[in-house]
Amino acid sequence: MVGAYEKAFGKSKSVRYFEYSGSELRTDALRLAREIAAFGAERITFAHLSIPPTILLHALDSVYAADAKLEFFFHLDGNFSQRAAEWLAAEETLKGRHCRFICASSRHARFVGQFLVDGVAATAELPFSVGEPFFKFSASRRRAWRRKMGIKAHAPVFVYAGRLSLQKNVDLLIRVLGPLMTTRFKSAQLLLVGPLDHLGMPYFGREYPHFQYEGRLRRALAELPADVQKRVRFPGTLTRRDLAGVFNAADTLVSLSLHHDEDYGMAVAEAALCGLPAILTDWGGHADFKAVDAVFAKTRLTRAGLTIDCLDLGAVLAHAASNPKDAAQRAALGRRAVRRYSVDAVAHGLLALYKTKGEVRFKGFSSLLRQLIFHSQPDGTIYEAGPRKGAFYETIYSSYLA
Repeated sequence: MVGAYEKAFGKSKSVRYFEYSGSELRTDALRLAREIAAFGAERITFAHLSIPPTILLHALDSVYAADAKLEFFFHLDGNFSQRAAEWLAAEETLKGRHCRFICASSRHARFVGQFLVDGVAATAELPFSVGEPFFKFSASRRRAWRRKMGIKAHAPVFVYAGRLSLQKNVDLLIRVLGPLMTTRFKSAQLLLVGPLDHLGMPYFGREYPHFQYEGRLRRALAELPADVQKRVRFPGTLTRRDLAGVFNAADTLVSLSLHHDEDYGMAVAEAALCGLPAILTDWGGHADFKAVDAVFAKTRLTRAGLTIDCLDLGAVLAHAASNPKDAAQRAALGRRAVRRYSVDAVAHGLLALYKTKGEVRFKGFSSLLRQLIFHSQPDGTIYEAGPRKGAFYETIYSSYLA
């Protein structure tokens, strides 16, 4: 987001950028607060938040007068609810101040709004920007990358990019797409780009050692014929430029994530800029990619769990393999994505946002945030009953579903 801010506000003397990670000591936070106050800042924006800036907010409260004209803008990522206790610790400091909680998607804004007394009125929606200019479609680059990867000109290519994780349902993708690659699309390839992770689902009390999820992937592959296994490829972690090349070479991006932090989908935005259509779960921030022609697999919360309709998914994958977009369609999709996810587009959104004075003075966090903290256990488990209809999980995450 820093690039979008620099594009929007440039080298204006009324704007200053400060480095802040959220992990600073109290003395460092106080020193930074004094620098900010000396600059005379009236609007303070946290451009990327993984850790709530509670310590710095307390420090700012100590150096600014209680009646000082001061507004806060917070760009949130998907872990807002996992940091509930830290946000609650900042409640008294923020009360009475103009605050805006900026979310990268409409469903995430709805999700965050339920934890605020003022609801969605205290939120705003603005996607994260993609800054690198090489995320764009090029027919010549597509041909070059297909040659480089040994992919035939008309072979359907599916790609997933991100963590190879239980949270992202990568093994399910292999199990659903693999039979189609066996019987109908005998030249199709699946590229699984990214590192293997060992996170499991800690908020449900389910830990997966590194080797255990790798074993799950291997078992999914072992169910396929040997020739199909060779067409499921693991390129590993790529540079950003190489990832753009793979997106050009592919025909369809697939993400079956049901991760509780799925507030947006940066890989989906990057792929869209490359003119790459997507098949996604109808979950969380994925929903907003309908604007760039994303197709959704039916996703439901049932008493059996959070599920993807595999029959529906298979039909969607088969349709994509049979109807790839041509170069003109890819270029047109890329142009639409530029109007939403480029630095220029997001900078324009920032200017519009900052022209509107924060209309809501923060009244506090809702009782739901306190319930969430109450359910949190020392080992990190929050949703002990799992992601099921009728469980506490539904109370928190129903806003992530259609």
